Amino acid sequence: MSEATQRKRSADGGAYGRTLQHPDYELTQVGPGVVRAIWRQACRHDVIPQALAANFASAEASFQAISAAHAFSLQMTSQLLHLAAGDQALVAALMAAESSALGSIGDLAARGYHDPAKWTPLIGSDIPPGIPGADIQEQSSNYAQFLAAQVRIAAPTAVLADQIRRGILPLTDNPDVAKGVADFLTSNQGQFEIGIESAGSYAARTGLTGVPAEVMRQVERLQRAYRLMSDHAGLAVLLRHNLDSAFAITRYDLEGFADALASELGGAARATAIHTWATQVLALERLPRPSAALLRAPR
Repeated sequence: MSEATQRKRSADGGAYGRTLQHPDYELTQVGPGVVRAIWRQACRHDVIPQALAANFASAEASFQAISAAHAFSLQMTSQLLHLAAGDQALVAALMAAESSALGSIGDLAARGYHDPAKWTPLIGSDIPPGIPGADIQEQSSNYAQFLAAQVRIAAPTAVLADQIRRGILPLTDNPDVAKGVADFLTSNQGQFEIGIESAGSYAARTGLTGVPAEVMRQVERLQRAYRLMSDHAGLAVLLRHNLDSAFAITRYDLEGFADALASELGGAARATAIHTWATQVLALERLPRPSAALLRAPR
């Protein structure tokens, strides 16, 4: 790592640290007991009118509400700085561009920041070190790709919900079902993650009811395809061709799959890798599973 890069990273880390050490942040960490003691002492010394002493309960509640909101705002700013590699100018531009406050990285996904095009207008000329490119235009493009990828990694379920809602992922021709899938992913964000637990298992575990059967079927279809291809451009290709399971892909032989889809998937090598992975997934799915009694047996 070059000396310049080390200096830049130290500066970024300092900015991140300063966000957490801001005097306002320290004030929000004051406990209610301390606030109560300060208020009463101020009343005794006539710093504030004695008549206000009776209003302490409502004042304390207001202070705690303001403190919680301010601390949350600072925490979100820190998360954005981390995502943007410490680029304070970019974070400031992002906050200025959004008319309503951001509450989570999932909010970035819901507002389309999984697309590099959303980041491009916000990126200035000061690109963080380590971003490759022969000139500022290429570096800016690569930086936008990096930022969008960060959002996709941090909030995959929210990203898929937004892409389905916008029609980027061709999940179903029925707009009501597509909306139902997007709503399911959004409302269960943070509890249900697309690549970790099946929709059926999640519903059984949480006692979830009221979701239409076709919506659940399409969520499970999306999960099967996502397991095979988490890259969203490739995922759209698989869904468009109804290749939504390992079995569906392996109905093609390797050469036939590559010939049919190499041009859409980015080349024969990538198509071959997808088919090979689908073959391995199918083999694992067909392995015999131990019985419930065996799993419960003492060791």
